[in-house]
Amino acid sequence: MENQDINNESNPSKKALKKQQKAADKALKKSERAEARNDTKIGEEGDAEDVSRGMYGVSPMIRSSDRPKRQLVAVKDVNKSLDNKTIWLRGRLHT
Repeated sequence: MENQDINNESNPSKKALKKQQKAADKALKKSERAEARNDTKIGEEGDAEDVSRGMYGVSPMIRSSDRPKRQLVAVKDVNKSLDNKTIWLRGRLHT
């Protein structure tokens, strides 16, 4: 029995050999994918021009700094005296 135990320790089983082979294949595929990914990144960076060049950075806040002076007219005040005049109305349309 001791001879069999010694042989098992020095020679890995078929199952262990399969696991080692599978791990080696997986590592090889992983390195190939990483290399291919690096190649495409290098090619893209060198060839492509940045079309959004002026769009980076902190944008200013949009505020209502420009307030046009509008004379709003209430709907109840619209009558014939406002005929042929441009007026501003504010309201909601319900359907």
